Amino acid sequence: LSGAIAGASDSNHINNTDLTAAGVILNIPCYYDTGKDTTAVTVSGYTVGASNYIKIYTPNNTTTEVNQSQRHNGGWDNTKYRLVGQQDFGSLLTIGADYTRVDGLQLSITYNGTSAHGIGWYQKSNVLISNSIIQGCKGAGIVSGSGTIWNLLVYNCGQGIIANTWSTLYAYNCT
Repeated sequence: LSGAIAGASDSNHINNTDLTAAGVILNIPCYYDTGKDTTAVTVSGYTVGASNYIKIYTPNNTTTEVNQSQRHNGGWDNTKYRLVGQQDFGSLLTIGADYTRVDGLQLSITYNGTSAHGIGWYQKSNVLISNSIIQGCKGAGIVSGSGTIWNLLVYNCGQGIIANTWSTLYAYNCT
């Protein structure tokens, strides 16, 4: 995931960090190939908008996306894509771009300090997080700016979800 975020704007791919000028949506599918993904990720450096956003997801539609679903079935699954890392401070997945969408990921922190979180976005808005599982954080599963989250499972974390006081966070069907 980290390599895909960093390399998507090179000349072999979209050749641009301004998604609005390029008129594109940056889709980053995450596949389970041989094991867990172990590199913390920061999504930043892109100019985005409501119609030109970043989507990070596990493909699950076997008719239109992939021959075998890469997504968990509602519970942790070591045979599906998962981001597992050691984090002392900050977030395993840091979102530094408005209009970022995350769908169907599994995240786990294997060693962490009290300020380590699963997913965090700070002073960003219109972030959408759905159908994901976050576990094992001594900090919060999610530390958010403005956005919407739904169908999330957060467990074995010091705190579930922290919404910053300046933000508006809508949460639906989160456990």
